[in-house]
Amino acid sequence: MYQIFYESTPLYDPRDPDLLVRDPSCRLAVGEAGELSFTVDPDHPYVDQIALLGQVSLVSHGVTIYRGRVRRATREFNLPVVVETEGLLTCLN
Repeated sequence: MYQIFYESTPLYDPRDPDLLVRDPSCRLAVGEAGELSFTVDPDHPYVDQIALLGQVSLVSHGVTIYRGRVRRATREFNLPVVVETEGLLTCLN
């Protein structure tokens, strides 16, 4: 079971119908930063908390498999928010 957290707030948890995201995509590779992107609907309870450079983590069965920061969060009026993150290795560049 996968979960997505923004800071310590859950954005995606399949056990809770209020905490859903659409189109999640994660690219992981050894020695590279990796990427995670997803879409958050405007009626999501925590959509207003997402800000640039905030920390996002992807957890699988209690183990963090990806940690990154928000690179882009595109939002317009009442449309879904497209969130793109980059792995924390990019902070070292």
